[in-house]
Amino acid sequence: MTPEAFKELIDQYSTGDLSPESRAAFASLLEQPEYRTLLEAELERTFMEDVYEAAEPAQRKERLNKLIREKIAAAPAIVTHRVHFLKRGWVRIAAAAIIILLLGSAVLVKLTKPPVKESSIAGAAPAPEIGPGHDGAILTLADGSKIVLDSIEKGKLVSQAGAELVLGNNQLTYKAQAQPVAAISYNMLNVPRGRQFRVILPDGTNVWLNAASSLRYPTAFAGATRQVEITGEAYFEVARNVAMPFIVKKGETEITVLGTHFNINAYDEESTQDITLLEGSVQVKHGSNSLVIKPGQQARVGNGIKLADEVDLDEVVAWKNGKFQFGETADIQTIMRQVANWYDVDVKYSGTNFKHIGGTISRDVNLSQLLKVLETTGVVHFRVQGKTVEVQPQ
Repeated sequence: MTPEAFKELIDQYSTGDLSPESRAAFASLLEQPEYRTLLEAELERTFMEDVYEAAEPAQRKERLNKLIREKIAAAPAIVTHRVHFLKRGWVRIAAAAIIILLLGSAVLVKLTKPPVKESSIAGAAPAPEIGPGHDGAILTLADGSKIVLDSIEKGKLVSQAGAELVLGNNQLTYKAQAQPVAAISYNMLNVPRGRQFRVILPDGTNVWLNAASSLRYPTAFAGATRQVEITGEAYFEVARNVAMPFIVKKGETEITVLGTHFNINAYDEESTQDITLLEGSVQVKHGSNSLVIKPGQQARVGNGIKLADEVDLDEVVAWKNGKFQFGETADIQTIMRQVANWYDVDVKYSGTNFKHIGGTISRDVNLSQLLKVLETTGVVHFRVQGKTVEVQPQ
């Protein structure tokens, strides 16, 4: 078997796509030293790239050692059975940690049997896995009728005043019609918790909506401005039109642009509305206050408007790029609000003395995997009961 084919087996196993027969074949291959070496190398590479991109080597080592100690306590015979080929430093321990996480407590011994799901968080009763969010939204048309976009096939949906609506490639596209529009109608795109979605407006503006967000917009733009309203979080790539400025409204906050890329985080539960500019320029207004920001700057709207210091643009738009990314000063409440929205769970806290956590984690993992990674920081502990996550300081 070629190395490329073996890597494909690894990917298929980690996503649960291997048949029982293929799992048996995979287990047999792992009895051979050359394939164990390939497995270690591949898992080490993906671990370093996707899980702890923002962590320092010393932090990685400590987190991995903690994870290994916990897993050894749970399954000592299984881990020591393979410890002889994991003796060359902490990088080997990193590979071992990921092998254990991916293959479970029956690693390399009972791989031929269907995988048994175990509670990923200590003290929690066994429960079905909570998977990550996915593309989907509810479209409310001007007449009040609703369309669940993640439950219908792609293609033309409907024609409205000034536009034809087409669904495809996990996005909704408004194709503007040439004929004059007698009366403008408005649609509402609601993205529930556990979802995300992209829409292309009639002027060509692209909007990505994060979980628990909404966008109200006209089916055709006419007049002196292009105006939309949002709740939650959205990323905009605005089509340039000097003669018709684009305006985004959230309550008393108004963002005016000609053509630009920016992110707005305006969840009601957050203490401020954060407008972060990546390209172009925007004017932010709130009441009698006004501020023009430049690329790389962030305006924070609360009691007035002020510029934020040291903005990490990658962290701001990580959600759009399929990641959770937390700076070293991220507090657990901010992290868990993102987790709650993406996995559609409720969060409660037992204790208040939480340290900060930093790191980067894919948004494609199951909830149990995400919580395991956060626990390896030694800062926090979780208990999951149904759709509720209890957070405790360590």
